Parts: sequence; C-alpha cells; structure tokens
Amino acid sequence: MNRSTTAVVGAGSVFGFGIAEMLGNKNPFTIEDLTMVVQALAGKTYSDLGGGDYAFCEGSNAILILGFMQTLNIKQMQIINVNNADGAMIYEPFWE
Repeated sequence: MNRSTTAVVGAGSVFGFGIAEMLGNKNPFTIEDLTMVVQALAGKTYSDLGGGDYAFCEGSNAILILGFMQTLNIKQMQIINVNNADGAMIYEPFWE
C-alpha cells in the first residue's frame, strides 16, 4: 500500500482463531512475522497444528493470507474480533 495511513484489518475466524494463534496472538502482526510462521509449517501434520475440525486448513489459510499481503504490499495487519454478522449490523442496505 502506498498510503502509510491506511489501516488493514483482518476480520473473521480465519484471523481471530487461526492466524492469531499461529502468531502467538501477536497483534498487530507484520508480513515478516507471518513469513516465519509459514516457513515453520513445512513437514507439520494436522496434529502438529492442534488437531480439531479445522486443522486441515490452518496452514493453507496462513499461506493464502501471506500471499495477499505480498501481492498487495501490506506490511502489517491488525486483527479485530468481529465477524460477517457484525458487518451486516452496521451496513444499512442489509436492513431492507
């Protein structure tokens, strides 16, 4: 991003549960932080990622977010604890 005043926010469960946990809940996080996490995923099993219902996509989610950050030149992101329903509640066209 060319504007240093632009805030980039990661919202939703991919960030709030997956990415945040992989980053040790570091918030905000940098592209360098996420790069180190993704590099450390090599050879990990679902069990290594904590098991559970979503372990199969934790690694690919981190890689996807890193790709977006690299492509869009996003240096840092802030994670906020909201979901799509929160957005719908404040977006007036959804009320009709």
